[in-house]
Amino acid sequence: MALGAVACLGTEGGAVYFVTLPGLVLLEDKTLFQDEILQSVPDEYRCGKALGPVESIQEHPRDAGRLLIGYSRGLVALWDQSTRAVQHLFLGNQQLESLAWEHSGKSIVSSHSDGGYMVWAAGGGGQRTQQPVLSTIPYGPFPCKAINKILWRTCESG
Repeated sequence: MALGAVACLGTEGGAVYFVTLPGLVLLEDKTLFQDEILQSVPDEYRCGKALGPVESIQEHPRDAGRLLIGYSRGLVALWDQSTRAVQHLFLGNQQLESLAWEHSGKSIVSSHSDGGYMVWAAGGGGQRTQQPVLSTIPYGPFPCKAINKILWRTCESG
């Protein structure tokens, strides 16, 4: 994903690297390692496991300095690049496939390997959200094929 003249690259090991475009020069001072995210994750959620690969990185629609970083285990972190800190954690319990912002930046949607998707409030109080506003398996009630990519588009009627 491009941020101006910078691209964010998520890795299998859970790190996020930032490189300039078109020269592909690594911005080492911006590199984000999984350990920085894990410091904000509650002990009961960690269970001694890594977060898994980065599945999705999405820039906030109104603030380019804030990124949603989604890990395969289901955790989503809202990362503030200026403070180099996690602003909010969304503690999902399903394998993550994709993320998208709602245009105002007040909500996000995540899609999962069980064929479901979840809508999360991104502007809520506290630093952690454990329950989504909406969780559904549209072709359920039983789990089915993964929703590999999800987008949130707004039309004139809302």
